[in-house]
Amino acid sequence: MNNKENKSKFERPKYTLDDNTLAQSIDASADKATAASDFLFLIDCTRTMEWVINTLVDTILEVVDIFDEDGLRMRYGVVEFRDQLRDLESIRMIHHKFNGSHFTNDANILRKCLKKLQAMGGGPPKESIFDAIKTGLVQSDWRDDASKFVVILTDSEGPILNDYFVKGWKECISIIETAEIDMLHVVRSAEWKKAFVNFSQIEGKDGEDLAVFIHDIGEKETAQNELKKVLRGIGYSSRQKARSVRNKNRFRE
Repeated sequence: MNNKENKSKFERPKYTLDDNTLAQSIDASADKATAASDFLFLIDCTRTMEWVINTLVDTILEVVDIFDEDGLRMRYGVVEFRDQLRDLESIRMIHHKFNGSHFTNDANILRKCLKKLQAMGGGPPKESIFDAIKTGLVQSDWRDDASKFVVILTDSEGPILNDYFVKGWKECISIIETAEIDMLHVVRSAEWKKAFVNFSQIEGKDGEDLAVFIHDIGEKETAQNELKKVLRGIGYSSRQKARSVRNKNRFRE
C-alpha cells in the first residue's frame, strides 16, 4: 500500500503552490472585487458572561479593523440567548435588528448594540445554544453572495439537549449543514470541552468538512487578554477564509 493510501481520510488537503499563485494573482489585480461576508455573533448573555461581553465590546472595533484592511464588504449580526425553558420570554432569545435587517455594516452601531447587552438570567448550567443556532441561521437575511461566519460565545456546560425548538445534536447539525456556512467558531469554557466536540464533525459545502475552530474562554477577568487574542484570531482566520472563498468563486467564473 502506498503512502497516499495510508493517509487518513480525515486529513485536510493542503494548498498547493499553484493555488497560492492563483490567489496572489487575483489579489494583485487592479480591479479586484471585494468579498461580501456576513458575520453572526451568538452570545450567551447569562449572569456569568458579563466580563466576556465587556471584553467583546472592548475588542470588537479591532476585529472590524482586521476586515477593513482588505476592504471586505462586511455585515455583522447579533443573537443574545439564555435559557429558553426557564428564563423570562422577554430576554431568553433576542435576535437584534438594524433598520429592518438582522445585519449592519456600521461598526459603531454594532458596538452600541453590544454595549447594551445585559448579563442576566440563567440558572441551570446549560443554555439554549441549539435554539440560538436555529434562530440565527434560519431567520437571518444572509446575502446570496456572502461568505457566512458564525461565532458562538458561552461559558455554559453545553447545549440544552432537549431545547425548546431544537431537540438534539442531530437536528442542530442538520440546521448548520443546511445553512451552508463557511466557518464556525465556538468560544467555550475549557472545562466543558467534551460537551462541544460534536461541532467538529459537521459537513460543509461541497462535501468538505466545515471549518470549525473551538477556543477556550478562560476564567473571568484573568483571561481577558487571552480572550482578546482569541477574538483577534477569529478576525484574521475569517478574513483569510473570506478571501479564499472569493478567489475560488472568481476562478470558477
